[in-house]
Amino acid sequence: MSADALHPLVWDAASGRWGAGHYSDAVQRAATFLNANVQDLTGRRDVSDSELMREAFSLSDPAPAKPRLWWPGDSADLTVKSMRVGILNMAQGVFSAIRNPATHSTDDMERQEALEQLATLSILARWIDRCELVRAES
Repeated sequence: MSADALHPLVWDAASGRWGAGHYSDAVQRAATFLNANVQDLTGRRDVSDSELMREAFSLSDPAPAKPRLWWPGDSADLTVKSMRVGILNMAQGVFSAIRNPATHSTDDMERQEALEQLATLSILARWIDRCELVRAES
């Protein structure tokens, strides 16, 4: 797998630090940019990281000023339901288990582990691109 084939948001954020051999920094920057992307899409600046992901991908109906990012399709379809649950769980997990350690650790990670974490961020970014923004009905 080539790192430069990752989702552009992820690779553009990570590539400078990656090229310098700072792999944890590359992962942290990619996660930060992904968080900012979800904030931009939802217009939410009041929450971030795992909490933002929990609210943005929540399975409950959107509330005023709290839109949702949902996998497209009929809510009764089992595959659509499965994708919505999976994206919610993965997004929260990514920010708890990838972004937080990369941000708060002083140890640099190995190149392969960092590449795998960037790949995880990349697939999440690709799914987010396919999600629809759903707002509360007026």
